[in-house]
Amino acid sequence: MNGMLEIRILDADIYVVVYAVDGEASFKVAKTIFRQLHEIKNSDNKLRLLYLVGNKTDLVRCRQVTTQRGRKFAVANGATFFEVSAAINHLVDELLVDMVVQWRKEITRYEFTRIGLPLHDAVSEEPEASASGCEIHGRRSWALTLSNPKDMLKRFFKQQFTAKSCTDLQKS
Repeated sequence: MNGMLEIRILDADIYVVVYAVDGEASFKVAKTIFRQLHEIKNSDNKLRLLYLVGNKTDLVRCRQVTTQRGRKFAVANGATFFEVSAAINHLVDELLVDMVVQWRKEITRYEFTRIGLPLHDAVSEEPEASASGCEIHGRRSWALTLSNPKDMLKRFFKQQFTAKSCTDLQKS
């Protein structure tokens, strides 16, 4: 890779490596590029998401790279795997939505960690206890929220960045 390309790669938050499922050579090139990107991701501590995307799924009879091979490679390298067909717009929107959702989750996780807030999964979050030992259900009062800046930031980020992932749509 030349220097200009490396600078652009280092400044990206999301890497999307696309290969054609009807071409073995395309998959080999994608694997080479993906390994280089994976090394860059591991060499610094910046937030980066990796996606491996198989395109041309509408060309079923010409397929040379199986879904299992693509998924196995992606999982082994810590990436999210998708198969799409840009020609017929199959799962393209889902891919884009998933990228935005995952990026927002990672940004939120990064910001919470950076400012020292505990991370909580929205699904498994337990009701919090107040100073008097009673559980707080529903919305907190504004007085309680404003009295604790960490809780105010936590509430803000939770409202702004709570979303569902589209990753489950790819499981087959």
